[in-house]
Amino acid sequence: MKFQRIWSSALFLVFAIACAGPTVSGPTALNGTWRTAPENASPRGWYSRSLNFGPDGTFTSEFRSYGIYAGQPRDELSGYQRAEGTYRVEGERLIFAAARLVSWDRFYGATSPESIVEPYPYGSIFDDAHYVLLGSQLSLQYTTYPADAPVPTLLVYTRTD
Repeated sequence: MKFQRIWSSALFLVFAIACAGPTVSGPTALNGTWRTAPENASPRGWYSRSLNFGPDGTFTSEFRSYGIYAGQPRDELSGYQRAEGTYRVEGERLIFAAARLVSWDRFYGATSPESIVEPYPYGSIFDDAHYVLLGSQLSLQYTTYPADAPVPTLLVYTRTD
């Protein structure tokens, strides 16, 4: 009788797990730093993007450009923009709340100070974002507005830590 009760409980547990919906990765699966592959910039520089998720629900999204100014070595930092704020996960959705924008540009001199704008001046970041996490790759699907119409956009990041 005891064996039958244990067997029934185990069978119920297996059935419940099998019938559950797909597993959705939560914030802990996202924690860490993610980077896109470098992309060439005209005429000879390049840029990359990174996204960092903290265990406390904070994020940073950074765009860095290298070697874009005349006479500048290809691997020398030209500038960056970094959005900082908080995020939350709702199923497959990522909801970002940017709080401030930090930027720097070599155009103003190698020793020029960072510019910090708070609150974040551009409204939402990664509007209507959904994500897929497969191994060490994070695909982020969101909406951009380059003209007057929304455009579906995809960024693929690779875990770096």
